[in-house]
Amino acid sequence: MEASRLLSLATQRRLVPSLEVLSESHKGQCGRVGVLGGCLEYTGAPYLSAVSSLRCGSDLAWVFCSKEAAVPIKSYGPEVITLPYLRTTLEATDTPPESRSSLVATVVRNMKGWLSRLHVLVVGPGLGRDELVQHTAVEIIRMAREMGLPMVIDADGLQLLYSHPELIRGYSKAILTPNQHEYSALCQSFPPFPSASASTTSSSPATSASTNNTSKTDRERILALSRTLGNVTIVKKGASDLISDGTSVLECSTQGARRRCGGQGDVLAGILGTFNAWAHLYPPDSDANSNSTISSPVLAAWSGCHITRAAAHRAYDEHHRSMLAADIVPHIGPTMEEYFPLENE
Repeated sequence: MEASRLLSLATQRRLVPSLEVLSESHKGQCGRVGVLGGCLEYTGAPYLSAVSSLRCGSDLAWVFCSKEAAVPIKSYGPEVITLPYLRTTLEATDTPPESRSSLVATVVRNMKGWLSRLHVLVVGPGLGRDELVQHTAVEIIRMAREMGLPMVIDADGLQLLYSHPELIRGYSKAILTPNQHEYSALCQSFPPFPSASASTTSSSPATSASTNNTSKTDRERILALSRTLGNVTIVKKGASDLISDGTSVLECSTQGARRRCGGQGDVLAGILGTFNAWAHLYPPDSDANSNSTISSPVLAAWSGCHITRAAAHRAYDEHHRSMLAADIVPHIGPTMEEYFPLENE
């Protein structure tokens, strides 16, 4: 059996709610996911993240977006609760610059009650680059961290970290999901310096699963970057996904789609949100399996990458070159059932 399959099965009882938990749970107990994003230009991204988190197994999903994005997002489907709380610079045209901080404070205050209900916050899908929205997002991330809320930070959310590394430095409940360009920007902003200990750690038994497709330098670099950021879990997306928390490195090379259409990263962010929520809702027994030296956030990240890739592969088999990111969503449930079957628990 291939290493990726073995790791997925080992992860099963650690991270995915059991049939017993599901049968005795109430609405919301298996995951309440919030997505911070959605602007005039980008409305599909936050919806894809939210609905993907639901298809993965979360119970409820919210999107916190700008007013211009709310109606389109609501029209995509009834499953996602959409709240147009974010305010844009255009809306604040008549507000004096010195008063805009109070506008941000009002939005953050309104968000506090919602954040207290969530199990995880996904920041970035469709967030955009509006100055006031980004300022608001910084304060929301800061508050989410103070509340101990697990996070997934993707896309435009990563842009915030270049100038505000304190938002996530040392926060073990955060997962960053940069693509190649975003990863390069992170490395430039926080130059990692691989040490001798990095190569030793990356070749340890705990980190040896599926590492044939990346070089030793790649593994050392992501280890060092994670350590520079205080051992935050990083998912470097690519032909294969490289994952590290500065202690271990995993590579997910599960076969995915041959087509790289837009929106697949948004699907991944939502699925990662669900797995990161589960990792903290149902803390695993450290003696539960032989991969116990790998942290729960890293296992959550690997599982999210694995499910996304496998679901994308199914979608590609069905649609081939016409595949869209939305075509992946219906395959998330069957893929979860394949790798985490309820009837076998």
